[in-house]
Amino acid sequence: TLPLTSEAPADGKVAYTIDLSGTKGGHSGVDIDKNRANSIKAVNYCMAWAKYNGIDVQIASFTGGTGMTAIPALSSATIVFSKEYEDAFKAEMDRTIELFAQQYDRTEAGYSFTYAPAELPESVLTQECSATVIDFVAAVEEGVNTISQRYAGITETSFNLGTLGVTAGEESTSLTVSMRCSSRWPVMLAN
Repeated sequence: TLPLTSEAPADGKVAYTIDLSGTKGGHSGVDIDKNRANSIKAVNYCMAWAKYNGIDVQIASFTGGTGMTAIPALSSATIVFSKEYEDAFKAEMDRTIELFAQQYDRTEAGYSFTYAPAELPESVLTQECSATVIDFVAAVEEGVNTISQRYAGITETSFNLGTLGVTAGEESTSLTVSMRCSSRWPVMLAN
């Protein structure tokens, strides 16, 4: 759970919504080794890349996933930033969507990954709080961690960022991560 700090958007800001839906998703235990996209991580990557390239991203909302044990097949974020960065943002988004298509060309098909102008929201996370959310989601482990040495082709430990719900104006947010292990060895060490 993360505390949230919000404010009204400053003058000279524009809003955009980033949407990713229609990826295959799947079960976090059975399908985690199939290189399927985690939509929360993908949308967060867009915001992280914009932030990395000097665009002052502020989150109005960021939601995704349907359950802790399901690989998220949909995610959406509405963000605001200074109008002066609008052309740079569009260029970064076009490039990021292109890179996503290259990364998942063998495991994903029929998805929709878009961005579009949105109505300016009444409340956004502060720039510092937005950066904390983006960095935290980026740092969360996701996917296969180890493969079993005993059973060929079986995932031994894995992590799935299953759900996220961030709304400006709320006091806090939480995300869920499913951690799986088919061996008692790492579990015993963790306890």
